[in-house]
Amino acid sequence: MARCRKNGCRKRGRHPSAFCINHTSGWIYPTQKNKVVHPTSTAVQGRGYFGKFQLSNKVAFEMIHKIACKDPRLRDPNTIVTKCRFHQNCEGTELQPLPDLIVREARASVNFPIKSKTRIQEPVLVVAPPVSSRKNSWTCGSIHRDFDSMEESGVCTFYLCLEDLTEHNGPTKLWPHSKNCPCEAQHRGRGIERMKLKSEILLGGRGTVLVWDSRLLHQSLPNKNETMRMGIAWMVNSSRKPALQRVENTDNQGAR
Repeated sequence: MARCRKNGCRKRGRHPSAFCINHTSGWIYPTQKNKVVHPTSTAVQGRGYFGKFQLSNKVAFEMIHKIACKDPRLRDPNTIVTKCRFHQNCEGTELQPLPDLIVREARASVNFPIKSKTRIQEPVLVVAPPVSSRKNSWTCGSIHRDFDSMEESGVCTFYLCLEDLTEHNGPTKLWPHSKNCPCEAQHRGRGIERMKLKSEILLGGRGTVLVWDSRLLHQSLPNKNETMRMGIAWMVNSSRKPALQRVENTDNQGAR
C-alpha cells in the first residue's frame, strides 16, 4: 500500500482515503484494521440505511431550539466564515442528553437498525452561514463519509432540522448506495462517477429528523439565502462496541 498522501508523512496510507490514521478525517473504531474493498460490480452498491420522520416531542424540540440559539456566535452579525458550514461542540452543555430522546423515537418511527442500547457521540450545532457572510459563498463542502470504514456497520448519523431545510438554504446531497464506494482524497467524486451512483437532496421541515448509515457519502451544499440555517447533528453506535475515535485531516472540509 502506498504511503500517506500528507506531505512529509512516511506512514502507510489507509483505504479508501489514502491518508494514514493520523491524517484521516472522520470517525473510526480505535482498533479498526485497514481492509481493502475493490468495487468492481454493482453487487457492492448496496443501499445504506436512511430514515426520515417528524419529531413528535414538541417540548424537547423547543428546548433544543432555545438552547441552540444561545450560542453567542449566532448573534454576531459580523461573523465571517470561509467554509460551507461551521460547528459548535455541544458536549457538556444542556443539549447533550436530549439527542437520546430522539434516538428512542427513531426506533418506533423509522425502524432504526441499532436495537441494542446506544451511545451518543459528540452532538454538534451545525450552522449553514448565509451568502452575505461568506467570502466564497457558492462553494460546496467536500464529499465525505462520517464513519471511515466501509466494512463496519452499526453506526448512524442523526440530523435534526431546527429550521426548514430547503433547496436554497444549504441542504445536504446524499448518495444512498455509496456505503461501499471509495472516496479518494484527491478525487472524491471519482468513485461515484465510476459506479454511476445517483444522489438525493435531503429536505425537511422544522423538526424533521434525518437518519442515515454513517458510511454513506454526502456533501454540504451552499446556503444561498440571506439568513443562516441551523441544525443539530450527532453520531450513534451500539454501546456494546467501543466508543468511536475522532481523527482529523486538515485537508478535508465538509459538514452536514
